[in-house]
Amino acid sequence: TNIGVSSIIQSEAPLSELNLRECLRVQGAVLLEFCKSASSIPRKLRTLDISFLGVVNDEHLLPVLQEHADSLACLNCGGPRCFITERLLSFLPPNLEALDLADC
Repeated sequence: TNIGVSSIIQSEAPLSELNLRECLRVQGAVLLEFCKSASSIPRKLRTLDISFLGVVNDEHLLPVLQEHADSLACLNCGGPRCFITERLLSFLPPNLEALDLADC
């Protein structure tokens, strides 16, 4: 749930990988919370897997791409509730090594 993921995000764990694949009851808005926590918890996110998450759109994912542009190497996103647009693709980090947009 959003509450469960929020408690993980608010912990002081220096997460470098966040895998929320198939967490259908978790909405993309938790990604905004992840970015807000970055000011108090330094993190270098390398891997983000939000495939088959609840509703995800550009507004949810863009802050993550901007905040972790120097470290994000792998992004998995997709599924029937993925509503990212081509506009978001222009913000992909330059050092991205792996990208999977299945069923977007």
